[in-house]
Amino acid sequence: MNPVGFALALLLVAVPARAFGDSLRASPSDGLRWNSADGQLALHAGGVFAGELVIHDSDNHSGSGLRTDLAKPIVEASYGDAWRLRIAGDLEGTKTASNLYEAFVSWSGVPGLRVSAGLLQLPLGFEAGTRAEDLSLIEHSFSYYLNYRTDWALRVEGELADGGFEWDLAAALGDGFDANGETQRGPRVSARAFARPLRSLAGADASFLESLAAGLFLGGGYAYGWDWDGSLRIRGPAGVRLFDTMRFEADRHHSYALSFGVEVGAVRLYWEGTRGGYFDVQTSVGERDLDDQTDSWHTTLSWRIVGPDYDGRIYRERELAPLGPNVWELALRYANGDIDRDFYELALADYPTSSQEFRTTAVTLSWYATRNLRLSAEVARTQADDDIASLGFEGSDEVAILRAQYRF
Repeated sequence: MNPVGFALALLLVAVPARAFGDSLRASPSDGLRWNSADGQLALHAGGVFAGELVIHDSDNHSGSGLRTDLAKPIVEASYGDAWRLRIAGDLEGTKTASNLYEAFVSWSGVPGLRVSAGLLQLPLGFEAGTRAEDLSLIEHSFSYYLNYRTDWALRVEGELADGGFEWDLAAALGDGFDANGETQRGPRVSARAFARPLRSLAGADASFLESLAAGLFLGGGYAYGWDWDGSLRIRGPAGVRLFDTMRFEADRHHSYALSFGVEVGAVRLYWEGTRGGYFDVQTSVGERDLDDQTDSWHTTLSWRIVGPDYDGRIYRERELAPLGPNVWELALRYANGDIDRDFYELALADYPTSSQEFRTTAVTLSWYATRNLRLSAEVARTQADDDIASLGFEGSDEVAILRAQYRF
């Protein structure tokens, strides 16, 4: 743990404890909690922590062993039904630029509307809108690295018809970081929307076909930015680097995502794709356009063998409650990434470290033993078109991941 992360941990836990003393209630399952006498103000200090055992099948791979994957202390406060504060730290310090996942204030004083400001996570697609600790699989897919961003931003979200239509608008200042925690500069505006046009057919007496129709959803997002300064690093299972560029600048960039799928009770199936491009890129041979030359898609099937039905309405993502006890979930995902060879020709990437096309297949079984403890086992296979260093200069890699996650 680095010094900044340790100081942040003390701040997130010690400050509320010092302020409220004996009025705090503490337990291993709920962390530290305090409520005012009138019930208006509530404070919570907790977190999410996860460790993994990673086993690669190749003797050439150096990534096997025990590691900490997530160390996220969290402080939350709410005032009435409208105001909320959330600060989530990063003690590990490898996935954020300044040891903070997010730090924002939100207001939802009007039904179906939420306004947020601060350090915010800004997804475009469906999967990226789910935090890592809530995913059906252990990690996000390739699209997360192509279009995801955290930045100081203003965000407005809303829903109509009980989630029949949801929308999400954001404007970022341009002083944030990407999915790897690498600094990413340049202002960005984004929009995201999802529709469940037949949701009204859902109900206790609905037939299977009516439930199927009610669970259909489709949507997507678009982001546009300027004065872009960053790098493009795409990872596979267990954090293996599959594509990596040098840092570069572009006058403009854009990215868009498309998602569609269905949720029927305890089963969710969806497809998602993303594509992006950079314009007037500064290279050693002058300015060049890399228009729509980053591409990725994945298909995910998940099944809660024992547990509650799925509810993927994006407006309610922040209010997800921990699953458990005794919830079992099985998930399967196939993902494909394809990056144009112009990145190599312009010397932004090289073949020893980056593969032009790659794909993964992953299967994860999770058991939520209690509402706090999740145990997961994942087996994943990665295949790359080029023999790159992260795969031991071989074209494939199999990895097994055993993960324990505790949240409170």
